[in-house]
Amino acid sequence: MKLTITCLTAHHNMLIFAYLYYCEQNKIRFDLNFDPQCPYNGGILEVNNKTIFFDYSDSPVFADDPQKYSYYFKRSLRAFDEKDNVYPLNFQVNYSYKSLKFVSKLGYKDLTNKYNRTEIIRALDYFNSITNSSHNAMDIRKFPSNVIDHGGRILFYTRLWSPDNHPDEAEKERRRQQNEFRMEACRIIKKNFKNSDVGLFPDKFASTMAPDILVDEKRLPEKSISDCCGIVILALLMMD
Repeated sequence: MKLTITCLTAHHNMLIFAYLYYCEQNKIRFDLNFDPQCPYNGGILEVNNKTIFFDYSDSPVFADDPQKYSYYFKRSLRAFDEKDNVYPLNFQVNYSYKSLKFVSKLGYKDLTNKYNRTEIIRALDYFNSITNSSHNAMDIRKFPSNVIDHGGRILFYTRLWSPDNHPDEAEKERRRQQNEFRMEACRIIKKNFKNSDVGLFPDKFASTMAPDILVDEKRLPEKSISDCCGIVILALLMMD
């Protein structure tokens, strides 16, 4: 069994740590490889003579050719693209598992790779005092075993992406549509569910676009507010 990625990113955390846990539980070698030819938003798992591609790209465009793989799991998959070996990939929830042990398994070249730097620092931040997404804080062994739904309350915290920060015209349009959807989702939830808490990450762009639905920073932990990595929380708990 072998897992290949281009470099460490937050999108890969769930895949990497799930792989580490599986290897540990089944007493097999943890074989993580870094290959710059692997698509940036994806990961390739080789197991039992099968190749599986995990496509984390937040776009309907495929990061690689599905026909190259035994199974292709795609985030942002359109219904008419579900065929043959292509399947949906639910958006991941970032978690970790024994992050210091994970770092100890990396070679010198991987540890000094500048593209791995952010996630390695987060993995080493054992006391959650340096980074905004310490892997130790996200250790799945610390997650509560009981779910508390607070009476069916809806929480929807997200962010906007400025189209002006990307050179590609197609991506600019995709961001405009995505921003419109997220703003309207916040307003619809807020209007129809009184027992809800919604809002946008209050950066400069969101403050200009939708000042009426910004997240109240006082209601969130400081490290959550400082995190600018896309959707912060998405939890829809349906009311009676």
